[in-house]
Amino acid sequence: MLEPNFKIAYIGTCLSYFTRKFLPALQIPNSQLTFICVLQNEFSIIPSKSSGFLKLLLQLKKLRDYCSELSSKYYWSMYCQQHKIQFELTRNINSKKTAEILNDCDFVLTAGIRSKLNPEILAASKNGIINFHYSLLPKYRGTNPVFWQMFNGDSDFGYTFHLMNENIDCGNIILQNQVSVSNDQMVSTICDQLTDHASKQLFYILQNQAIAKFQDEFQASEFTNQDYLKYININTLDHGSIWSEKCHFTNLFILNERWIVRLEKCLTGNSSEKLVFDGTFTKDSYHFKFKKINYLPPVFYYFALKNYFG
Repeated sequence: MLEPNFKIAYIGTCLSYFTRKFLPALQIPNSQLTFICVLQNEFSIIPSKSSGFLKLLLQLKKLRDYCSELSSKYYWSMYCQQHKIQFELTRNINSKKTAEILNDCDFVLTAGIRSKLNPEILAASKNGIINFHYSLLPKYRGTNPVFWQMFNGDSDFGYTFHLMNENIDCGNIILQNQVSVSNDQMVSTICDQLTDHASKQLFYILQNQAIAKFQDEFQASEFTNQDYLKYININTLDHGSIWSEKCHFTNLFILNERWIVRLEKCLTGNSSEKLVFDGTFTKDSYHFKFKKINYLPPVFYYFALKNYFG
C-alpha cells in the first residue's frame, strides 16, 4: 500500500499512445499525480534537396500537426481537471519549473520524450527517473528499436523500464518483460501491443516490487535516427531486389534525396522496366507501386518521375 500523498509525475506528450495508456494507469489511490506535458516537434523526414512544392506540403503538414496538438492539449487539460491531476505544459523539459516539480516527487516516469534530460533534471527526483523503452535492453538501445529488431529477425520482443542516466537507455533495469508478439505485423501495431502490456505492470513498480539490475554491456546494441535515414534511402541504381527487401520492413523511403515515397510490392505487370500512369513501377522484374509521393497520389508526379527514371 502506498503512503498517503505519494507523489507521482508522468512526463510525456499529448499525442503519444504512451500517455493514453500510462497516465490512467498511474492514477493510484492515496497518490497525487502530475502530468508534465512536453510540447515537441514531431520527427519529420525531409530530403536535403526539397522542391518548393514539397516545402509547401511540409508546411501544410506542420499546420495539421499543430491543430492535432492543440486539440490534444485541450483534451488532456480537461481530463486532468476532471481527475484532479496537476497539468503542466512545457516546451523545455530541462526548465527550472520541471526540476522543482520533480524535486517533490516520489516516483517519476517518462515515455516518448526525444529531448535529452540534463544532469540537473536527472538528479531532481530523490528516487531517480524511470524511462520506458521498446526492447529488452541492453539490446536495441536508441531509436526505432522494434524496426531494427524486425530487420535483424529477432523474435524476442519485449520492453524495459529502466532508470535514466546521462547515457541513452543505459541505466539500471527496473522491470523487463518479454511479450509474445507476431512479427508479421506493422511496427506501430507491435509497439502498441507492448505499450498495452507494459501499462498493466506499472502497479508492481509503484509498489516497489521490482529489483533493479545492471545492464550487460556485452549484449548491447544501439541505433540512431541517422542509421534509419541511411537505410531508407533508395535510388534508381539500386537493384530491384534491394527495393523488395527494404519493402519487407518499411514502405517509407527517401528516393535519391528528392522524393519522399511510400512504396509497396505489386505483383501485377510484366517484366519490362517501365512506369505506369497509376504509379506501378517495374524494375529488374520486381514490381512496385508508389502509394504516395511527397504525401500526394503518384498521378501528380507521373511525368516528373517518368523523366526521372529515364
